Amino acid sequence: MSPLDTTPSSSDSMQDSCSTNPEKSCCGGSCHTDMAPQYELGITQAAATRVKSVAKDGQFLRVFVYEGGGCGGLKAGFDLDDTTRPGDVEFQADGARVVADSESLQYIDGTTVDYIDTVAMSRFALINPNAVAGCGCGSFNKESKESAAA
Repeated sequence: MSPLDTTPSSSDSMQDSCSTNPEKSCCGGSCHTDMAPQYELGITQAAATRVKSVAKDGQFLRVFVYEGGGCGGLKAGFDLDDTTRPGDVEFQADGARVVADSESLQYIDGTTVDYIDTVAMSRFALINPNAVAGCGCGSFNKESKESAAA
């Protein structure tokens, strides 16, 4: 379950993004003048394979964080989408596209998108290698990385 190499880019400046300008190397958004933070989001081979099998032309997997209760107050959601919005950051691995908004990335930065397929369930999940504790509800702490560092 090791993450594939991902290629992030910002949707805010697609004409001048890493993916469309060969003179720029990808940096998770920090080479784009309108996006200061650099984010990391891994994608496992299982997740990349599943995204490619379910996404239609132009679609990608959107990862987002929302208030949904649970122990930590926030939950991660996954949906197929075909429209990027300002503030979105796209990650690509093995031909699969995964997009998250910058607000959600404050909470899921450094995690890995995986696809779990067992007899009991099949779903996308976020794997957090930095978690010191966890529970079964899949929630996140409401404190972002930036506020936790302060």
